[in-house]
Amino acid sequence: LASLKPDPISGEKRGEKGESITPDTTIDQVDADDFDALVSAIAADPEQRLGTDFVLREMTEQGPGFSLLYQELWQPGILLVADLLAIARGHQSAGEQERTGALMLLASLTAFTTQAPISLPVMGWQDLGESHRSNIAALARQLLAGLIA
Repeated sequence: LASLKPDPISGEKRGEKGESITPDTTIDQVDADDFDALVSAIAADPEQRLGTDFVLREMTEQGPGFSLLYQELWQPGILLVADLLAIARGHQSAGEQERTGALMLLASLTAFTTQAPISLPVMGWQDLGESHRSNIAALARQLLAGLIA
């Protein structure tokens, strides 16, 4: 997802492409490429499995990489999604509801990383192809729409 930055003049939060997100922004206007990128970043494929294993080990053992992953990846990513939810709901800042919603949305995508050995056979998939990723991204947008409502 594009990072939101306040416009220096209006104070309005804008994405990297200059687009603003307001309470009137519909879920259809949220860039589908952003969700596809999010799904690709989260959904495991054979090349990403080594990275997924590293992340799981760091979460479990909280080794030296945990702090870096938390500060530079997890916390900013979760707070970015929470900020998007807050903006879409017309709130000035993300509160507990938005942070919880962000965690739930992102956690749902782990069905295709940490739970992939279970999820893929349940779905009848050998791997996560592009059509699967597109379907997952579309469903993630629907989950987001529900969280905004």
